[in-house]
Amino acid sequence: MTNNEMAIWWSSLPVAEKERIARKGQMKGSADGKVDEALCHYPGCTLWWNALPPERKETIYDHCVNRHGLEIKEWDDANPYGD
Repeated sequence: MTNNEMAIWWSSLPVAEKERIARKGQMKGSADGKVDEALCHYPGCTLWWNALPPERKETIYDHCVNRHGLEIKEWDDANPYGD
């Protein structure tokens, strides 16, 4: 997945999902399980996401899509807003 596709996926997520992902990602990425609260709330969660290396983003993306079904809904005539 390209950086652009990853950015589009992240931007399509609701704020609550971004915050949840940032909190869990920080907990799993730290040795002591502590998180920076400022990076767990919007817009800090997006700053956290943008600072991640591409490999970590890909791992998180794969987990979110495969485990939780967080993917961009496709547009069609019956569903013009992708929801």
